[in-house]
Amino acid sequence: MASEKKKSGKGSNLRILSIAYATGRLDRDAYIRLRTAQLSSLNFNKPIPPLPEELADIEVPMIKIDSPYMEGSSKKFNPRLWIAAAVVLLVLISGAYIAFSGGIKLDQKPAKQPTLAGLADELLAAPIWKERDIDMFKDMWADYSDPAKAKAREAEWYVSLENEIIKRINQKKLERESTDDLREYQKQLNALRVFYAELTIE
Repeated sequence: MASEKKKSGKGSNLRILSIAYATGRLDRDAYIRLRTAQLSSLNFNKPIPPLPEELADIEVPMIKIDSPYMEGSSKKFNPRLWIAAAVVLLVLISGAYIAFSGGIKLDQKPAKQPTLAGLADELLAAPIWKERDIDMFKDMWADYSDPAKAKAREAEWYVSLENEIIKRINQKKLERESTDDLREYQKQLNALRVFYAELTIE
């Protein structure tokens, strides 16, 4: 009977990734990215990249496979072992098929691209503006042509956003006397002023 040993390396890592994907521990993008890294090390003889720590608890089923019964041998064929091996193989094949077929549902809709109006609405609804949200709006605004900017300035969302920036600048000025961190206060105030300038300068 074959001895039961835990193997390490690319083969085991690929099986762990397949099991993690099949059981919902990894999404499709993470599965493909990690699997590609493992296969690249195999093709180019690179060191095996480690798997994420959160997958360390996944155990790869290790199966003892007896040789089929042969005349003159004391070992007999055990069908349960072959069934278990077939189940493991089916899980691996199913995970790979779902990953590379896209796993797209028929009713799944493509993600909508952000618009200036949509980003402006998000800013207007947010009590606190995050730097990344402001930067996203400014980057999209910078890509607009001058005629497109002129047309946008006539929109209701633009007027509301411009007034909101002025309001927040004035509110920030009132916080100067009560703030404990003047450097952070000045940074936030300058960010609002730059945002206003980039939005309004023609």
